[in-house]
Amino acid sequence: MSRPPKVEIRWIRSREHTDVAMLQRRAYHSYTSVEAVDEFSRHANHIPKVLLVDNKVIGCNFYALHSKFILIHWLKVAEEQQGLGYEVQMINELKRELANLHRCLIAVILREDDLASQLLFKKCGFKWCRTFKYHNESQDYYVLKFEAT
Repeated sequence: MSRPPKVEIRWIRSREHTDVAMLQRRAYHSYTSVEAVDEFSRHANHIPKVLLVDNKVIGCNFYALHSKFILIHWLKVAEEQQGLGYEVQMINELKRELANLHRCLIAVILREDDLASQLLFKKCGFKWCRTFKYHNESQDYYVLKFEAT
């Protein structure tokens, strides 16, 4: 009989920056450097967390604390681990933290073509807030929000 995997969500450690950069590169098909992860981690209001399964980094949730809300910058799980509920675990962990962080709202900005993320956040109780264009791109961006009750 196999044991269930050990799942942990915690602050990123510097030795994991390379793993997160690699995860971001694979997820977004663009270059993400270790320096970019370092830079994000250095800001006082930025919270970089990792998702580990059996002590292996398979996901990350980087978010920023603003005066009244939390803005999710990156929330990603390795492609081979998607659909197993890890994304929902990370979102629910952040929702549970709202009161501790003295915030009442979580926001995320998603690309129009990122249907999988739109559906994920909708499943977790996020609602559409507004649509906008970014940097003269042809694609729309959607702001979704979750408000604690």
